[in-house]
Amino acid sequence: MVTYSGAQAIMSIDAAEEEGLALARLEGKTLEALSRVIASPSKTQNPVDMFPDMMVHGFEKTATEIFHALLRDNGVHGIVFITFARSRGESFLPLIEVVKEYANKPDFFSLVGTREDVEENRAFLEKHGIPFYLFPEMAVRVFAHMWRYARRVPET
Repeated sequence: MVTYSGAQAIMSIDAAEEEGLALARLEGKTLEALSRVIASPSKTQNPVDMFPDMMVHGFEKTATEIFHALLRDNGVHGIVFITFARSRGESFLPLIEVVKEYANKPDFFSLVGTREDVEENRAFLEKHGIPFYLFPEMAVRVFAHMWRYARRVPET
């Protein structure tokens, strides 16, 4: 999980536990990569807390570096990203490009903000094939269902 808010993270962790999921234990090289954009070691743990470091490095650099690090980690099977809606959906384009590089791992976005910004961001993300949920707990539940299904279906 990647978040800007401890409260959102706690609710999402509770949902994950209810669904039988465990948060990934991040590899040392992942923690090292995260430390390049997250100053506090406690905020590089899972869930990754990008606030206030995103104010220093900027949203784009912080988010894309976090996603690169997490998606390279063999123990990370997907990401639930909880953040603020941006004033323009296009500001997510660099992050979408990173997500598409690692298409074998699902990513779910849940954004908080004004109704107009959230709707514009949702439309933009979905146009680019990124699942969007109003509530991060719903993203966690969808991920849990996908995970259970993938474990049942034999590879072909």
